[in-house]
Amino acid sequence: MKELIVIKTFNSEIEASIVQGKLEAGGIMALVEGGNVIPYLSFFTPGRKGVQLKVLAHDVEKALAVIDNI
Repeated sequence: MKELIVIKTFNSEIEASIVQGKLEAGGIMALVEGGNVIPYLSFFTPGRKGVQLKVLAHDVEKALAVIDNI
């Protein structure tokens, strides 16, 4: 199994999804993890770690370069 690395944590799934789209447009597979099915319920889930954006280990540098240019 290939290793996924968290490259950024967001406060909302919408923000993470926008960056995911930018990465995927550049040919980098990305995964958004930790979002809520209903975004406004995040208020009721204290202690959650935010919404994580993950990429394959070999794409980390390329993904971070894309994020820096957003």
